[in-house]
Amino acid sequence: MKSLGIVGGFGFIGTNCTLRLKEAGYNVTVIDNFSFSDKKNIPLNVKYIEKGYENLTEHELNFFDEIVFVACSN
Repeated sequence: MKSLGIVGGFGFIGTNCTLRLKEAGYNVTVIDNFSFSDKKNIPLNVKYIEKGYENLTEHELNFFDEIVFVACSN
C-alpha cells in the first residue's frame, strides 16, 4: 500500500481523512504544526511529524508516495 503524508492531518477534516485512509490500509503519517489543531485529536497508532510542511526536508518528503493537503490557515 502507498505511503501517504497528510498535511494538516489533525484538524477536523484532516483527522477524518487520516482515519479513513488508515482504515483503507494506507501507511499514513501526519504532518502538522498544531497551529490550528490540538494534540488531543491524535488518533491511536498514527505516526506524525510535528512541523509545518514548509519546514520538511527533502529526505522527509521523499519518504512519501503521495502527499495530501488538508491544512488551512486564516
